[in-house]
Amino acid sequence: MLNESWRKLKSIDDTYESTGVLLFRNMFDINPQSVNLFPFKGEENIYESKVLKKIGVQVMDCIEKSVKDIKSQLSVIEMTSRRHMPKDLDEHYFDIVGKAIIMTIEQVNKGMNDNTRKAWTKIYSIVKLSLKRRQLE
Repeated sequence: MLNESWRKLKSIDDTYESTGVLLFRNMFDINPQSVNLFPFKGEENIYESKVLKKIGVQVMDCIEKSVKDIKSQLSVIEMTSRRHMPKDLDEHYFDIVGKAIIMTIEQVNKGMNDNTRKAWTKIYSIVKLSLKRRQLE
């Protein structure tokens, strides 16, 4: 299920640039204040920002690697969160990111059945636990 929905997404946007931008649009639609967590927050048109696009591609690439092998990707996610995520980040932002990821995949795939949604929710819950572990350090 995950691989199939990811393959479909990748066939539509193989560079992940437009999908990464869509991910951030969804995230900021869910919670506009979350833009303040990113280095592109002051840019005039953030959706044209080179920094946003670069980060969006990196996030989408991380998701792809997680789909292929979540266990090996967790250490990368933890290391990245140490470098880029404030230790005291409110946990509700993790839920915003998870919702935005699922919305994005669903939008690009033009729908998602319940089993696929559950699979994406499960993989993100594993990522979320990894991010929460960072807060306990």
